[in-house]
Amino acid sequence: MAKPTNINQSSENKGGDWSGSSGGSSGTGICGAQSCKGKESRFGFCTEHYEHFKFGLINKKGVKVPDWESKYNHYQSYLLKEKAKKAA
Repeated sequence: MAKPTNINQSSENKGGDWSGSSGGSSGTGICGAQSCKGKESRFGFCTEHYEHFKFGLINKKGVKVPDWESKYNHYQSYLLKEKAKKAA
């Protein structure tokens, strides 16, 4: 009986390149988002832009995604819900 092969095994980095000067942990200490000079805290972004990245508002290079307006509206309603939870 043949041993099954794992299709996920490869030397190629499928997770993307997180090194370099465009987004990710660049090692510069500066946020990787476009025109932000804040101090990086996680994944090469400042705290605010890390939240944007996590919510899908910006990509790993720090650039706004094409459907930014739609996602931003969802993000704003999410923040209002979180604020209401903390107040209760």
